[in-house]
Amino acid sequence: MVSQQIDRYLAGVDPQEFDVVADFSAFFPVEVITAMLGVPAELRQQVRLWIDEQLHREPGQIEVSEAGVEAMAQTWLMYYDLIKQRRAEPRDDMISRLISAEIEREDGELTRLRNSEIAGFATLLGGAGAETVTKLVGAAVV
Repeated sequence: MVSQQIDRYLAGVDPQEFDVVADFSAFFPVEVITAMLGVPAELRQQVRLWIDEQLHREPGQIEVSEAGVEAMAQTWLMYYDLIKQRRAEPRDDMISRLISAEIEREDGELTRLRNSEIAGFATLLGGAGAETVTKLVGAAVV
């Protein structure tokens, strides 16, 4: 699946001249990690756009912008809705497996993860999995 995504995005670049990040590595990592999570294909690049908005800073800006906070909320809500769908109709994806996983809480109780816990983890993993690989590929080429 990873090779297919890489081939797909490499096929779309101009072999004579292209920007490795803007034309290639910005796209395939989010496809891979969101596919593993179970995000529908039509939402995968939207996740990338939300991640970009969350991380965008103007010179001198430290805090997340209002648009970044909204993008974070939209990402979390998308995962939360997806989790509710997977509880009703599990599939062969990471979210369905997280739903069925049992964990031991601090008090020793064995329980399943709450929707909010899975949504938070998926939001973090989706962002980290996409953004770090994008930058790693760019840095490797340099």
